[in-house]
Amino acid sequence: PVSPAAITADRVYVEIGGTLYALSLQDGTVLWALDDVGASMGAPLVDANGSTIYLSGYYGPDLMAISQDGSELWRVNGIDTDYYWCTELAFEGEYLKVTYASMEGKTPDYLLFDKSGNQVTQ
Repeated sequence: PVSPAAITADRVYVEIGGTLYALSLQDGTVLWALDDVGASMGAPLVDANGSTIYLSGYYGPDLMAISQDGSELWRVNGIDTDYYWCTELAFEGEYLKVTYASMEGKTPDYLLFDKSGNQVTQ
């Protein structure tokens, strides 16, 4: 599986088969690759200054943050078995909003996290 791409001023981020790639926007050169990021249904989410990339995997990890140099900052696994298959990852104010495709009667169908990976009570 291949995710949609996230494009910044100088880079393209794309997840292919559980590996996140950072490519040069100028010439397509692979700048770095990070394995074991899960298979994402959506594009990686990049913060406004391009310093942090966020991903949520299809079967896990539930949420993770990666620095622009390709090092893993943090990872959240096993949030709740009723929440799986992230369909959208977006910023909602100062929080990360992770929307899920399938619930077991859960409302709302999303969870909020701070930018350190801590779940925020809604």
